[in-house]
Amino acid sequence: SGQPATASGATPTRREPQQEATDANVELDDSSSDEDFDRLPEDTGPPLDAGYTEHDPTEEQSEAIARWRSEAAEAQANGDLKQAVARYSKVISCGGSSALTLTKRSEILLKQGRPCAAIQDC
Repeated sequence: SGQPATASGATPTRREPQQEATDANVELDDSSSDEDFDRLPEDTGPPLDAGYTEHDPTEEQSEAIARWRSEAAEAQANGDLKQAVARYSKVISCGGSSALTLTKRSEILLKQGRPCAAIQDC
């Protein structure tokens, strides 16, 4: 018969492709049921300092950076995210930028709904 037999000896029947159930006249509904609730609102905060410096901080600057890092961690632990970002930004702008400091600031920025600013720290 020209068609191969299956393991049971029966000849397979040919299936017709299924018709797509689309209608060209159907309009897309832009109702809130299709809204992406995980999408964050537009980031409207001010741009942050990237903190790139080539000089090594002085002893006094190193002490201040350590103090600001401590204050930032304490503010974050207390839920004062605005103060934590301000302190981490101060650390970064004064030459205390490290991967950990940038990551901590990015984490807080995401919690504040500022994904674009967080991405700049990456």
